[in-house]
Amino acid sequence: MRARAAAVALALATGAAAPAATAAGGGFYAGVGLLGESAGVSYRKTVGTPASAMTAGDRDRDPLHALQAFAGYRVFLSDRFYAAAEIAGAAYANDLVTGFLRGTGDRWADVWPGAWTIRKRLAAGFDARLGYVPEGLAFLGAGRSLYLFAGMRRARADIYAEHLNERLEIASGRGARRTLAPRLAGAGAEFGGARGRFDLRLGYASGDTSFAFGTGAPDDPALGYTFDIREWRVSLAWVFPLGE
Repeated sequence: MRARAAAVALALATGAAAPAATAAGGGFYAGVGLLGESAGVSYRKTVGTPASAMTAGDRDRDPLHALQAFAGYRVFLSDRFYAAAEIAGAAYANDLVTGFLRGTGDRWADVWPGAWTIRKRLAAGFDARLGYVPEGLAFLGAGRSLYLFAGMRRARADIYAEHLNERLEIASGRGARRTLAPRLAGAGAEFGGARGRFDLRLGYASGDTSFAFGTGAPDDPALGYTFDIREWRVSLAWVFPLGE
């Protein structure tokens, strides 16, 4: 009887020692879902000639939307703490951040005004996660967890900036395709069952890019464009385990 009682106690202790890893689904997993961003852009434009170099700026904030997918691997470091690594990608809708930079000087002779746009197309990158499966919060389901994450994205963006000058009778613009590489950090929560769960994340990303045209000669002004981008991001995805 004592041996049987000891075996039962050992089985219960073993089962209680690692319920988190089984319930939350260690191993490979994948997810698909929706991503929303509130993208704030600070735009600085410089016009340089042999006689002067002037700068003006503008800022605006617009929403961006994307479909996203990711895949990763999760390993438990203890009964309730885990680490995970992910690769992720996103395809953006036909959204853009847009604004209008006002000119400076007499009849805009110094820094020329004009509308500007940034349109993101595709993004890919990686995340690292450190998570915890809470003993409480059972209403969140067997697949529950809370985590912090950090990573980076490389996003292809089309940038266009108009420039108008009444004195020189110029109405034109410059465009460039750039790869943005914002750094990303945030927190998330998973809730649902062991066979599938929802993943809700809130993050913040920051990065910048710039480009220039012209030599600075009297007939070829140097035009400099700098964009500083700050984004708040929220996403909701459905996650399913793929096995060990």
